[in-house]
Amino acid sequence: TKRGEVWADASNLAIGAMVRIGGQTAEDGSWLRKNDDPEHINSAELSALIEGVNMAIQWELTEIQLYTDSAPVYGWVNAMLKDEHRIRTKGMSKMLIRRRLE
Repeated sequence: TKRGEVWADASNLAIGAMVRIGGQTAEDGSWLRKNDDPEHINSAELSALIEGVNMAIQWELTEIQLYTDSAPVYGWVNAMLKDEHRIRTKGMSKMLIRRRLE
């Protein structure tokens, strides 16, 4: 089992993610958001976490501990992992969030 951590965060300026293995940073990245980016901050937080998970997969991690400061993203991912199928969100991005979690 290859274990690691994914840390992710987002702001109105950028999203970022980091993969840590054995307490050391293996890879990190940040991506600027467009000034007129219509993506809601919660959706941007989810995008950052997905980028981090994708990096962890490239490092062939089989056990990943996820870190986010977003309560909605934590709830969405937790519900998906428990196969609860009750992703709670409102607004136009509801379908996008559900699709990204699948």
